[in-house]
Order: sequence, then C-alpha cells, then structure tokens
Amino acid sequence: MSLESITCRMCSMKFTGRIPKRKSDDGEIGNDKNLKKRKAMENADSDVLFTKNGSDQNLEVSGKNTKFLVNNNGYDLVENLWSLEKDFNFPVANVFGKVIMDTDIRSLKSNECLTDRVIDCYLLLLVTQQSELGRNVVHYDQTKMTGIINSDFLLPDVSQNSGIDLEADVIVGVYHRSYHWTLVIVEVREGKIFFYNPCGEKSYEMKKIERSWRKYDHEYRHKYQISNKSPDWKICSSPHALQRDSFNCGIYCLVFAEKHLNGHLHDLQSITKKDLQIMRRKVALELMLYKVYLTGCCPKCAKKIENEEKIECSMCKRTYHFKPFCIEEDIIDLEDLTDFKCRMCRINFWGKYEADLKSVNKEIAKISTCQRKVFKYG
Repeated sequence: MSLESITCRMCSMKFTGRIPKRKSDDGEIGNDKNLKKRKAMENADSDVLFTKNGSDQNLEVSGKNTKFLVNNNGYDLVENLWSLEKDFNFPVANVFGKVIMDTDIRSLKSNECLTDRVIDCYLLLLVTQQSELGRNVVHYDQTKMTGIINSDFLLPDVSQNSGIDLEADVIVGVYHRSYHWTLVIVEVREGKIFFYNPCGEKSYEMKKIERSWRKYDHEYRHKYQISNKSPDWKICSSPHALQRDSFNCGIYCLVFAEKHLNGHLHDLQSITKKDLQIMRRKVALELMLYKVYLTGCCPKCAKKIENEEKIECSMCKRTYHFKPFCIEEDIIDLEDLTDFKCRMCRINFWGKYEADLKSVNKEIAKISTCQRKVFKYG
C-alpha cells in the first residue's frame, strides 16, 4: 500500500494564467479589529468567528455564508497538526479504508495545496451523505477519473466489477490536469457532464472531456453487456466564482462539489476568500472525526504486524514494526531502547485526550458514519 500523495504543482508555482471575466469571488473581507478570533486564526486572511455552543465539547464556526458545528476534541487535534514545525508522515485518520496522514491535514492550512487523499476522502464523505438521503451517487477517485478523461483507464474484468456505475444517479470525481485540480460531476440520468475548472473552463478542454466520457460510456456498456441505451451526453458547466490565487484549486473543487450535490448551484458565484478558509477548517475537522489510533497495526506504516520483530512505545503503548521505515528516525534520536518513546508521543501530538489507552479504544468505538454530524454549508 502506497502512502504517497500528490498536490497541485501548478498551484505551487506563480500563477500567471489569464482568467476570463466573471463575477468576482473576492468579496469584501472587512477590517473589523474587534472581531473575536481563536489564536490559530490570527494570521489567516479571513474573519472566522468561533463561539461556544451549549457544551465545552462543541464549537460553532461561522462566517458570512457559512455556519457549522465542530467537535472540540477534533479541533484540538487539527491545531496540533497545524502547529507542527514539519511533516512527520504519520497516519492520523482512516476514512472508509483510506489512510489520512498528518501531511494531508497540514495541506488544509492557509495557502497550502490540497493532497489527493484529502480531496478523495472528502468527496467520499459527500457521497455518503447523499446515499443517506436516498440518492445513488458513485465516487471515482482522482486516478480513475483522470484516467478516463485521458483515455488511458483500463476497465476491470467482469468478475471484478462490483456494480453498474452507469445506472447511478450521479458520478463525481476530480480530474488532475496540467498539475491542477478540476472537478467532473456526471448527472447520469440527465446525460449531462458538468465540468468545473476553478480558473475558468476552456472550450477545447470541455470537448475533450465530453469525447473521453462518450468513449468510456461506450466501452463500459459493451464490456459489461449493459442493454440500456446510452444517453446523448452533453458537456456543460454552471457559472461560478473564479480562483484568484495560486493554491486554492483543490478547496474550490470541494466547495463546488458540495454545493452542486446539494442543489445550491445559485451559490456557486458568491464564494469568498472567507468561505474558502472556513471550508479548509471544516474539511480538516470532518476528516479528523475519523481519527484512528492504529492499536491493531503499526502507527507509522498502517500495516498489521504479523510474526515480525516489533517494539512498543512506553507512553502510548502502540506497537511499531522494528524496521527502518517505521522507527529509524526515532532510534536516531534515542540512545536507550529500553524506554522507547515514539516521536508522536515525544512531541505530545495526541495530547491529554489520548493519554489513557482505554479512552482511545472508547473513541474508536464511537466513530461511525451514523454518529457523524451532517454539516450544512451555504
């Protein structure tokens, strides 16, 4: 299992591309010095308000167009991650089988480019919410969607195909093109392919996507012997706010996806910098609701420990592979292995909430899709 992730390299370089004229997404940020802020937001370019909401366990995060509740425990873990001086490449959450690393959560900080794992996992959460509402929505991860649009995706054997995707209501995924995140949402029953490029859609690019999807549709129906007539696919988009910076393409895609799936197309043009900043924090907090403490496997590589050499952290009691990848950096920093302390404990990452392993196991038991709050955006 590879734990590598990719970010948008285009957005890590100086943005020089021309942007078609549309309604500005900048909005009025304001300059109210009396606005209350949490310490972590002091250097952010948005005025986000944090207030207690009836319990010490909950915080209300609100902006001009956004309001949602967060779990205070998750908030503290996110702040711990964002305050680290460097990346440690440690698994910190597990969303429907996809491992989330500390580097992924840190990519949600201000002015950072999102990783593919963040985007794919949050789209999975949106798809799950739609399923709970009775809609048949399918998620294609960025590798599959990009392969389809580039016409180099190989369909799996019939025996390995678990469902008929083209009988779904909606198919959603990101298309990684020219080191830049874009969004594709296929309304299957309507025969429409919605394409969202945060920097603005180009006609030649939309024609390519329509042509590639028609090819995929034809090959899919032929290989899996689907008798239903193929729709007369049409490519389209909806007017939306435009990216005016060099790093927010990924978070724009997530905002577009959430609003589109919830039927809020009229809100796509009114996205502000404040909304993007709040969305970054919201995504980080929701992913951390799936925090996993990896007591059944190595916290570094996220793989089970079979009949292999292992070593236990004297503080968190988690067991690591006694292998270079899993503990080499810790061994370099430690002289005496009789009292092994993993790096995450030595930087006090887990904090007071996870000091007791029993409380960790209780937290794991509580994490489920049914218990997650469904946040409203917009």
